[in-house]
Amino acid sequence: MANGMTNTAILIVDDDPITLNLLQKYLIYQGYQVGAFATPETALTALQEQTWDLVLLDWLLPGMTGLQLLQQLRQTYPPGVLPVIMITAREDSADMVTALHAGANDYIVKPLNLPIVVARIQAQLATVRSLSPPTTSRLGGRYQIQSPLGAGGFGCTYLAQDLHRPGTPLCVVKQLLAMSVNESEKLLRARHLFHREAQALETLGHYKYIPRLLAYFEQDGEFYLVEEYIQGQSLKEQFTSGKIWSLLEVFSFLKNLLKTLKFIHRHQVIHRDIKPDNIIYEQATGHYILIDFGAVRETLPGADPDTATISIGTRGYAPLEQLLGYPEFNSDLYALGMVTLQALTGLSPTELPWNHNTGELDLTAWQTPQTTHLLNIILGMTRYYPQDRYPTAAAVLKDLGKLEPVLLRLME
Repeated sequence: MANGMTNTAILIVDDDPITLNLLQKYLIYQGYQVGAFATPETALTALQEQTWDLVLLDWLLPGMTGLQLLQQLRQTYPPGVLPVIMITAREDSADMVTALHAGANDYIVKPLNLPIVVARIQAQLATVRSLSPPTTSRLGGRYQIQSPLGAGGFGCTYLAQDLHRPGTPLCVVKQLLAMSVNESEKLLRARHLFHREAQALETLGHYKYIPRLLAYFEQDGEFYLVEEYIQGQSLKEQFTSGKIWSLLEVFSFLKNLLKTLKFIHRHQVIHRDIKPDNIIYEQATGHYILIDFGAVRETLPGADPDTATISIGTRGYAPLEQLLGYPEFNSDLYALGMVTLQALTGLSPTELPWNHNTGELDLTAWQTPQTTHLLNIILGMTRYYPQDRYPTAAAVLKDLGKLEPVLLRLME
């Protein structure tokens, strides 16, 4: 029996009584506490009344889809706090991608193989346990961990309170993950990137659209970085709604981020990981904040441009020269252009059409009298070869400035 743990509570939401009963009985037999619900409304009530460790969620439900319920859950429970495994009879890979982008931790297709379901559950629970906050009550004698925010390749991120400041304001604590001695090379790289982020925030954090560095220290053999907490949604979360932005929204966003890039590039820093996850919309101010400077590269005067760096970036957003280890300042422009197109079209970079003869993006489907000028600017940011792109953020801003009165006239 009991591969599971008796204090682990799993919530199942499925309107098929046969599947619901089968899963409930099997998981109870495995030693889990189980709540089984046939409607989204009863499931939401159960979530408010009790703490659950994992949700098994069917795609097709009465009243709202499982995807809509998932999006509602993610407004309160991040993936690192409450894992959600989608269950469906739909085998379309596009549906799987949609669910994962909406915040699902995993995806299982019917007919269910019950031992595999349990293995998937155990894998997700193990991931959540690895994200558990440090046991030390106060980090650095002042930072009280509240909850996990997420995890990356080298570290975990937590929401915390600064107990030494009036009002105990929230902050973000990043912890470098412990690694075995067998991973010494990986550890050295991780520490290098971690230290680099601290240096970048120390240099750049006084700019209003970049989080401020609050502390950087070692405690009990672990490395911690503390930075300003930005309250708001990431663009990744905004894009899951599928809403296509208006031209004025796109224009305002692009202008905001270009000013930030102009600032960091003036300090000889290349961000190297601009993507929807790393841009936060601060609703209180209406500003877009660029975060996660762990991948930055400092370009020093006299440095050899032909010296390769570690390949860092996200597929679809990073241009070829960056993935090859030769990032340039306009590599950041390429990534920002791709994010901007995602806002304008609703498509991720890998879904956008390309002209196979030229190797460039084919945006003719979105060409209108209103969009033509803005699309031409974005195309200038996303050319395949860096020498064909805008050279600097300042150059893009100059053309955007010329476009602003034209765009406002067209929108009247």
